[in-house]
This record gives sequence, structure tokens and C-alpha cells, in this order.
Amino acid sequence: MVIGVALDESADDVRPLTEGISFPVLLDRDHVLAELYAVSNVPTVVWIDEDGAIARPNSAEVGTDMFFEFTGVRPDEHLDRVREWVRSGTLPADAATEIPDLNVDEIEARLAFRIAVHLRRCGEPSAADWFATAAELAPMDFTVRRAAMPLQDLSPFGEQFFEFYAEWKKAGRPYHGIPASGNEPQRLSQRPSGLIPDTTANQRGRGLAARERSELERVSAQRTREGAQRLKVPEETSIGWPTHSTSVQVLMRLGSVLVAQVRVPSAKRTRPMARVGPARS
Repeated sequence: MVIGVALDESADDVRPLTEGISFPVLLDRDHVLAELYAVSNVPTVVWIDEDGAIARPNSAEVGTDMFFEFTGVRPDEHLDRVREWVRSGTLPADAATEIPDLNVDEIEARLAFRIAVHLRRCGEPSAADWFATAAELAPMDFTVRRAAMPLQDLSPFGEQFFEFYAEWKKAGRPYHGIPASGNEPQRLSQRPSGLIPDTTANQRGRGLAARERSELERVSAQRTREGAQRLKVPEETSIGWPTHSTSVQVLMRLGSVLVAQVRVPSAKRTRPMARVGPARS
């Protein structure tokens, strides 16, 4: 079994892409899964064994030939590896690849992205500034830069995306995951020089936190003056998969059956999952 997780804002965007899919498709509006598994590109697949341990870490895999002309990647080899793992428990050699944790810039980028999304939900025009900050901090991260495109009324397959894709290829296809055959893993933290002031990570962190407090206080005060309730983080946060912006796949082996599981280390960081696709097995 497979669980798909869509890093998207609306279930309505995801539903058309779940047609004909027999596994659960979930929605992660706040990119919780991307943070927990250090996902930086899509599609990403994670294998998890019957003991709940990651058997094979993040890898950029596809399930069909739909985008072969664009990516040059076919699903056959990966599917064969999955079948072998399910049948015999045999893991490919690259399963031992160590995936680095998110660095300071990437963590701050995700914070800025969350602030941007929240402000957008509240109808605040300043959301655009936070999307820009997130993109500056993690310019090669698809879950930040490309995921922001549809939230800013930009096509995720439009001109801006192809410009970004060209930059990403030129930078060596950086990725938090197993490198593609023939490619050496690149550091995602490498930003174009001059894009961010050369300051210490602690200074950047304090500055970002101060900006966050200032922005939330400004919006809260404005809403209070207008007689509305103070600005609050929405209680409904979901976890989930495939859409036009990002997709993550979590695989788990149990006996001779392939099942899926999303493991969350801290319940305080998550909300109940919201299913947007079928749950047939």
C-alpha cells in the first residue's frame, strides 16, 4: 500500500489528480511532512519498514512515464526495486545513503513560508514579502519556491517555473535525497552570492523572529481596530499528497504486503489527517 501526501493548499486542487488511484491521498497544507523528512523536491519517495524505521531514504522517483520527455526518468527500475524489497526484504545499496537534516536557512525558509501562507489565508497583501523571503533563503527548494507559485496566482508549469528549473539544473540539481545516477549530491544551502546579507545564522534567526512578531502584531492590531477577532493560527491543519505543486510518497513493508505509514515524532506538531482520495487497498 502507498500513502500519497500533497503539499497543497486546497483539497479541491488535489481531487482531480486522485481519479483512478487506489491508495489514500492526504493533504498537508502546512508542509509538516516535508519538514519531518527534509523533503526539498518532488516527487519524493520514502520507504519505511515494518518496524517503523526508514528503510530507504528520500529519492526522486516517478510512477509513470507521463513526464519522461521532461525529466528523462522512467519508473521501471524503482518499481522493480520495490517489488524485490516487498518479496524478499532486499534493499538496494543506495538505501544506506545518509540524508542531511535541514540547515538553518532551510528551517527559516519554511518558517517564512508558513507565515506567508497564513497571511494569505487572512487576505493580507504582505504575504508576498514573506514568500519572497522564503525563496531567498531556500532558492533551490521546490517545496518552498515552486509551492508558492500557485499561491501567488502563478502557474506551477508556467514561465517562472521553467526559469527556476533551469537555475536548479545549473546549480547541479541539489536535493535532500539519494542523488540520481551519475550525479553527486549538492548542498541546498548554496544561494546566489549577494542574495542574502552576509550575517550569522543567529542574527538571521533573531531578525526573522522579530519580523514575524512585528507582522503578526500589526495584523492583529488592525483586525482588533476593525472589530474582528485577533489573528490566530488556524486550528485545522492536515497532512497529506499528489498535486500540481508537490508530492511525497511513503512506503512501508509489512510481511509480503506493501503498506504505508506516516510517523510523526511529536503529536504537538500535528493535527488530524484529512483524506481527499480513496482508501481502498
